[in-house]
Amino acid sequence: MLTLALTAHAWFLPMTIMQAAVGGRSITSANIRAIRNNYMRSKVDQVTRVYQPMWSDQHWYLMIIDVREQKLIYLDSLRDPREAAARKTAMMHIALYLEGMTLGNSWLSWDRATRPWFSTFEFEEPDVPQQAADSMDCGIWVAQWMIRAHMWQDYTMQHVNAATRMRLVIDLVMKSHNQLAQDSVSKAFAHWQTETA
Repeated sequence: MLTLALTAHAWFLPMTIMQAAVGGRSITSANIRAIRNNYMRSKVDQVTRVYQPMWSDQHWYLMIIDVREQKLIYLDSLRDPREAAARKTAMMHIALYLEGMTLGNSWLSWDRATRPWFSTFEFEEPDVPQQAADSMDCGIWVAQWMIRAHMWQDYTMQHVNAATRMRLVIDLVMKSHNQLAQDSVSKAFAHWQTETA
């Protein structure tokens, strides 16, 4: 889904960061080490973008920290003006949390590197296509934005349809981390054979 060359200086953060930042909890040093090794491979002064999926009130949206442009980008496929302030506040909690988490010289590529201060970045809320109010596609929108953001300069290019959903499912099922991938393929093939017989 994502190539190392395109994402070498991007951080794709797990929900652990959001939960700790918004919930006011700390993360153990062992968990921080694991997150850093798995999701934050470039130094903080070299990161270009940070992707943080957000979950609030049964709804997914995406926070992107664009370091080059110094923007906190709020992408929401089911925008609700009544929730925007709370969602931006949650994003600011994450920006501050990341600043605190990445203090120290071990996060810098060299001792005179310039550390980005995410909490000083301006908010940007691009107009994006909206999902149908009765759909449950917000998570698919977030996954697609994260997967394809390196290709798009314009967030309005995305639409979720049956092909988008199927591509995401295939990507998730067939990735090397899924130990049941072959079993899933066998069962799908057997089902297809019974349906077409």
